[in-house]
Amino acid sequence: MMDDWEVMREQKREAEAQRKARKLRASKDRLSEGVKKRMNTCFIGAISSIEKHMGFLFETEDGRELFNTVRKEILDNGNDEIRKMEKDLEVYEVDFKQYRLELKFGEDQ
Repeated sequence: MMDDWEVMREQKREAEAQRKARKLRASKDRLSEGVKKRMNTCFIGAISSIEKHMGFLFETEDGRELFNTVRKEILDNGNDEIRKMEKDLEVYEVDFKQYRLELKFGEDQ
């Protein structure tokens, strides 16, 4: 009888460890995706701003070629930084503190 109890306790510990590992991985993935999205917004926004305020310079063939070179450099640098961020993130343990909403009813109000 005691053996069954110990087996169940061990199974519970293993299940808890697996649940925690899944949560940590999901937390890290969530952070990584959020950071990637923000970084992309930064460098895409920079390209958009250049095009908006300096677009008249790119109306010629040479100007368009210059813009494409600058755009490629910005995108390459941004993507390199995203890859570095992902690599850096691998050495961290991330735990997302989930949102909590507490509703009080009756006398608890």
